[in-house]
Amino acid sequence: MQAVRKIAKLFTVLPLLGRNVAIVSLLVCSILVFLESLVRKLVGVSIIITTELGNITMICLVGLSLGWIYEQKGHLRVTVAVDRLSARYLRILEFAQSILSACFVSYALFLWAKMALRVYQSKRFLVLSGMPEWPVMFAGVLAWFLLLIPILKEIVEVSRLGLGKRGR
Repeated sequence: MQAVRKIAKLFTVLPLLGRNVAIVSLLVCSILVFLESLVRKLVGVSIIITTELGNITMICLVGLSLGWIYEQKGHLRVTVAVDRLSARYLRILEFAQSILSACFVSYALFLWAKMALRVYQSKRFLVLSGMPEWPVMFAGVLAWFLLLIPILKEIVEVSRLGLGKRGR
């Protein structure tokens, strides 16, 4: 039982950690854009690695915040049809959606991990900055994993409470 509590705590902390890294990435990306525009205006040249660093921060910003946004129900939803369903049928539909989402995200996680492992084994580097490419790829793996966490939490919650017990 102690191990389950530790895993539950980890599954609560990880999306928050991803959100915080995304916030820092937004700050870094904003600073990069500001510096790039300042240097371009004053000196007339571009900081060449800004593009690569901007891409990395955007991957972190978007990818690592997805799990937290999903958990907060912050994604775009159109509820015209589902608002007409009873609480029981809504829970059944949400459970089915969670199962399908878990399957899709798990498959995407598997493919991304396979690709990241190949990049790591090939020892590829980013062209302009010379940084290894594998940390960026593993950030993508982490992003898919952080999205999988709230989906699995939904499945466990519905399984534990039952399909007819709770509606939104």
